[in-house]
Amino acid sequence: MIVSVKAVLDRRFRISTQLYVVIGGAVALTVAASLVGWFSFNQVGDVQSRVNEGSVPELEAAFGIAQHSNTLVTAAPRLTAAANADDLGVVSVLIEEAHVSLEGEINTLEEKGTEVQSIRDHANSLVLNIHLLTDSMDEL
Repeated sequence: MIVSVKAVLDRRFRISTQLYVVIGGAVALTVAASLVGWFSFNQVGDVQSRVNEGSVPELEAAFGIAQHSNTLVTAAPRLTAAANADDLGVVSVLIEEAHVSLEGEINTLEEKGTEVQSIRDHANSLVLNIHLLTDSMDEL
């Protein structure tokens, strides 16, 4: 059972051995690429979840605050332009709805841990001014 060096070298460099090595390498690279892709998709999914659960609701609440604040700001000219008590009542109802919605949006931001005290102070000041204007319009 003496095996010659030439026989070992011939066996080692046969085409079938080379094909096994090449195919095995391709399979190993495919498995490695699949693992990298899987890891990457998991990371992207985690980041997307954080954005969906954290940033999007805060952004939505901020847009809501801007929208309802705008409604309150435009209420002053509408109050002064009210021709009669019925028009004044309609505008007052819209103001109250906007105020309630604004408070809800501020509370949403507060629940998320955002500092909202200055927003709340400005909103309260705006609502107080509108109520003072409404009271003065009622006296007329």
